[in-house]
Amino acid sequence: MKRFKNLDDLYNTILPALKSKCHDLHIEKYVMIQENDIFEYLVSTKWSNSNDLDLAIIVDDILNVDGFDISEFLRKNNYYENLGARRKYE
Repeated sequence: MKRFKNLDDLYNTILPALKSKCHDLHIEKYVMIQENDIFEYLVSTKWSNSNDLDLAIIVDDILNVDGFDISEFLRKNNYYENLGARRKYE
């Protein structure tokens, strides 16, 4: 199992899956959600208490995350008010 040095290393490794999910969400009319938003949502909610996640599980989580849940997470965290400041992984 691959170990990641830090969150940037993880983000860069899973970026293709994030891009794929972002494309799907844009088709579903969640046009404001970007790759880093999906990542931040999963890091903050689903993966925050997990240790030694397998890459297959991480990718599965990305591909199956719900756009509404991400949108609500962003709204609750004042995403729209802080749009410029939240783009830390771009």
